[in-house]
Amino acid sequence: MKSRARIFVSDFKRLMRASRAREKFSLLRIHKTASQSFRAAFRNCYKNSEDAKLNFAGVVSLEKIANKRFVSPHMTVQQWLDLEVDDDWKVGVTLREPRERLRSSYRYFRQKPDSNPTGVGTLLRKMDYTTFLKSDDPVILGLKDNIITKFIGGGSFGDAAIGRNQVNLPNQISILEAKELAFKRLASGYIIPLILECAPRSIQNASTILGIKRQPRIGWVNRSKDKQIIEYSEEIMMLENKYIEHDMEVYECANDILKLV
Repeated sequence: MKSRARIFVSDFKRLMRASRAREKFSLLRIHKTASQSFRAAFRNCYKNSEDAKLNFAGVVSLEKIANKRFVSPHMTVQQWLDLEVDDDWKVGVTLREPRERLRSSYRYFRQKPDSNPTGVGTLLRKMDYTTFLKSDDPVILGLKDNIITKFIGGGSFGDAAIGRNQVNLPNQISILEAKELAFKRLASGYIIPLILECAPRSIQNASTILGIKRQPRIGWVNRSKDKQIIEYSEEIMMLENKYIEHDMEVYECANDILKLV
């Protein structure tokens, strides 16, 4: 008869094998979408994963991801495609209800005075939320203006040293064209949506696609320490709508796709 210790070791090894993913996975992370929480959940499913977060597109290359099976860079879908990686990579994108993501982004960046774009935290600390929404400063627009749509639909993060937290479209792509491209990329199945509000279902779907038999659990990390209460007043919501109008449609598209799986 096997000893209890041997049985435990055998069971542990079986659980570990069941937790391993068969498919390579690139988890592309939009700010303030529980992206680090999703990253922590999936990273443990890979024996050969990134040693540290590949934070910005300017330092990610084919050489950086060589021999890796899991990476989670802060780079957009277009920037990932521009690397011309092998087709055997599965691609996930973290998402969150746009109004809540916008509010969380404001709280998060205003508590970080040294964040790039340089001094954005200091700039935001001088603004209440209404002033932030009314601002047409290019630095602020790059943090708030339909970020989800741009992230999936052809936009890019800025230079690693200056605009690394901003997502902007190239001049030749309009926001409407970006939205249509985002719809197409979601509908094609190329993107695995990982939605904060549907975290268990998102993880279950991704686990099936990635060949993970024992799906990971998610824990919450990197929560903002800024607990400022923002009212859901008519004035504020109308100001917000300008910057989440297209994101709401892309988010709903991703939600609909997840419901069908």
